[in-house]
Amino acid sequence: MIKSVKLLFNPDLQKIQPEQYLRATGECFGLMIISSLVLTFFFSPELFNDNPILRRLGYNSIFISFLSYVPANYIALIFGVFGVYFAIHYNRYDLLRTRLNNTRLNHVKDKFSIYTNLTYLFSLTAFLLVIFVNPEIYPWANIVIFMQFIFFRGLVVVANYFEYNNPDKFYKNYIIINSITSIIFIGFLLVNYINYDSCLKAGGAGCKNTIPLYLGVFIDYIWIFQGALYTFLPFQGESIKLQYSASFND
Repeated sequence: MIKSVKLLFNPDLQKIQPEQYLRATGECFGLMIISSLVLTFFFSPELFNDNPILRRLGYNSIFISFLSYVPANYIALIFGVFGVYFAIHYNRYDLLRTRLNNTRLNHVKDKFSIYTNLTYLFSLTAFLLVIFVNPEIYPWANIVIFMQFIFFRGLVVVANYFEYNNPDKFYKNYIIINSITSIIFIGFLLVNYINYDSCLKAGGAGCKNTIPLYLGVFIDYIWIFQGALYTFLPFQGESIKLQYSASFND
């Protein structure tokens, strides 16, 4: 949580790098996931063997499977609030940078950046609802919240790429692979949930995941890996230079 702590207690007074706040958001949400896994292991280990998401996907998605259960959701909420705090700052500063650079960015990229910033902020805030939604009662609400987060996170990553001055080949490949992975991941989730519920309505016994287990696990965990990679790699656009002066009113 180095980036998060630095931004909270020792921010740079010479420049603002909006992507640092986006990465701090990723750190906080990463801590949400880690805390949910650890607390579930100690307080509700039975969930690792049976929960609504496991039944539908065939495996435990570490990003979403355990956030809704006590006591993991209590701690996850704390990290999630800090994540939204950093997302608000990222949104503000990236919008400011977009307006400062509107002579360099074309109209479409300018509007796309503004749109993705706003939707990503609302998406993160909505994601916290997972903490309060019991997947045993509302399994679809739980996964829809997760899918919209996957989608809007993918858009904001693309928007940041457009604001990058000289993206190298690795960055371009990352954007392409991350976008494809996000779309496939959402598709896999939909297929598994729709078919599982159809099986239940038809009175089927032993309903299970439709997507082969190895494919589902691979896409899920490669998406998580890409998120962690984006948090720690130095992909960033232009910084905002700061100047301070003291003024006193009579």
